[in-house]
Amino acid sequence: MHFLKKLLTFTRYREVKRETLQNLFSSTGKTLIPLIILETILLFILLPSMGNIMFFWYGAILFLSLSRLFDGYQYKKNPKKYPFSFWHKQFIVKAWLTAFLLGILALLAIPQLNDHYQLFVFMILIGISGGAVNSLSSDHRIAIGYIVILLLPVAAEMLFLQTWNSVIIGLLLILYFITLTNVVFHDHDTGLLMKKKNEEIARVQSELHAKQEMLELFFEQAPIGIFTYSTDLTITDCNQAFLDLFGLQKDEIVGVNLAKFPDNSPVEPTKKALTQGIQTYVG
Repeated sequence: MHFLKKLLTFTRYREVKRETLQNLFSSTGKTLIPLIILETILLFILLPSMGNIMFFWYGAILFLSLSRLFDGYQYKKNPKKYPFSFWHKQFIVKAWLTAFLLGILALLAIPQLNDHYQLFVFMILIGISGGAVNSLSSDHRIAIGYIVILLLPVAAEMLFLQTWNSVIIGLLLILYFITLTNVVFHDHDTGLLMKKKNEEIARVQSELHAKQEMLELFFEQAPIGIFTYSTDLTITDCNQAFLDLFGLQKDEIVGVNLAKFPDNSPVEPTKKALTQGIQTYVG
């Protein structure tokens, strides 16, 4: 039920960050050339059984793939040519239309193919969907929509063919779809959790930095003498009031070990302060 609710949320458009769209154009640009090569291979393999319709399909999907490549080039050169939401919506439509054309080919071709070619188409769908999830992972909604359009209709057709091999392939496609979708959702949820944790870390670091600055300001401007020391009782720093109190320069006191002072009475309280907290010394 939770899985279906997540899928239903995809009916509403959500704008993404500019960095996300940049990543989408960059990653898909690297996968479109191999996709065009695969489309060409499908043309020659399925042409004998599908006939001239393959030329219409190939022309449409080749034009769409080249159009997506050109969109990525345009966005890189002049992202302000169109509003940001237009770039994003155009990317979504063309990505899902690519999945639709690939799915239509599978729907038309599978009933006319023998068992071996059906398995071949099954392997191609697995490869394309896996590559799509990888290249579209910056926006999980596009990735999920892509594999829904590509895999579910083909899986349904394989089940309706009611042959032993087709039913097995259909069930495997459904299982693969569920697995792949859960992986995408899990990666997305993990990314959100990491982002939230990083924001929390950044907030805590900012607060610590502010407190450190306040402590340093208090240390320097306090009217009483203050010094810091290490675990071996060596003085590591002191403020100006401490120097004025003893009439010393900073390089004369920093590095001096408290245990080596003629008066050893402060040694015990300073040792206890390291392990037991605040101590009092009067002398």
